[in-house]
Amino acid sequence: TDGSVTGRLGARLQGETAINGMALQPYLKANIWHDFGGTSHVNFDTTDISTEGRSTSFEFGGGVIAKVTDKVSIFATGDYTTNLGGDKRRILEGNLGFSVKW
Repeated sequence: TDGSVTGRLGARLQGETAINGMALQPYLKANIWHDFGGTSHVNFDTTDISTEGRSTSFEFGGGVIAKVTDKVSIFATGDYTTNLGGDKRRILEGNLGFSVKW
């Protein structure tokens, strides 16, 4: 992509609690993303295909981080993104993982 700039306006609400002595940090987030444009290029053999990109989308999600030890955490997240105007676009994604600090 040539010359693309993306902006984000968002908020995150986060809490802290404990279950059976394990610290938990649940959170919710909401973002509005705007791509101010740019040109994407793809080449197939001798054919060049270019598209202009400009879009606005809304993302809503949440997750939880569980602190297992001082150095190990596990997390689960989920997000839903949809466009605001233009062609229909919907994205549903989730992640599970762990973090180790040393």
